[in-house]
Amino acid sequence: MNKILRFHEGRAVGIDKPRELSEFEENIERLQRSDLNFLDVYFIERLGNTGASRVANALLATRSPVTVLNLNGTEIGDKGMIDLSKSFENMSTLRWLDLRWNKIGKKGAEHLARSLVKDN
Repeated sequence: MNKILRFHEGRAVGIDKPRELSEFEENIERLQRSDLNFLDVYFIERLGNTGASRVANALLATRSPVTVLNLNGTEIGDKGMIDLSKSFENMSTLRWLDLRWNKIGKKGAEHLARSLVKDN
């Protein structure tokens, strides 16, 4: 059975209903304590690099078998992508990643590419 934490436009669907970014950040900590395998976060424009770093730290701290990670439209730039890339290096279960509509430049894309081609 898939365990899903889904946030759309700043509101969680089905699990919690955060109205502010701080509530999202509190909920992302649940990832560290769960066996979540589908993290769907999109169009939370204020997520940005700071939020991406929080997601990366949660992914590094958990043993969740995340297979799907959707972060489209979340204003992630190079700094956030570099942090996320570190968490991808050890995610052998990741099969689908959506980063559309972000602000990732060449430096962030290079880190992403290197993290995804390593043997997991």
